[in-house]
Amino acid sequence: MASPPLRQRAVTFVDEVQGPPERVRLAPTELFRQMQDTLKTYEDVDAADVELQQLQHARAIAAVQREAHRIAQKLDQTASAEAQLQLIAQTQAEIYLLASEQCFGKPPYRTSG
Repeated sequence: MASPPLRQRAVTFVDEVQGPPERVRLAPTELFRQMQDTLKTYEDVDAADVELQQLQHARAIAAVQREAHRIAQKLDQTASAEAQLQLIAQTQAEIYLLASEQCFGKPPYRTSG
């Protein structure tokens, strides 16, 4: 059993905005123009999508850079605080040695030097 021969079909659009559904047959040149317009629209949408992705990536990179800068500042503050604590500890040790010498006439037991 053979299939029936294919009929030529015209592209139809339904226009519901202006009233009841109405079928419109398009001339080949009009159909081609609408196809080109549709392709242009898809290209514009694709370009906008690429631009949006680039903006999102740029924002993500900027956020990571801000966080890295914040962490670096925190590390600098921590290193500075550690240096200050070490200086305070060293000063306290020197004060302790001086006080021991004044009170007992000799320095306390030392493990080095």
